[in-house]
Amino acid sequence: MEAIPATRLSDLLRKEIQLTGTKVSCRIGRCGACAILIDGKLANACMTSGLLVSRRLRDISSQAIF
Repeated sequence: MEAIPATRLSDLLRKEIQLTGTKVSCRIGRCGACAILIDGKLANACMTSGLLVSRRLRDISSQAIF
């Protein structure tokens, strides 16, 4: 899957991949509603580029995404 560089990972997960467990609230990385694991490290999906889709991701429901 290819992502446009300006696409937020949260939007890609929810709209393109249809994984709606990752919520979006503040869109500025403060609330933590969009928290996911990227290569085992906590990150805010609303502040992360969609270009990271080739990395190992886990969403809130602990499903391995990639």
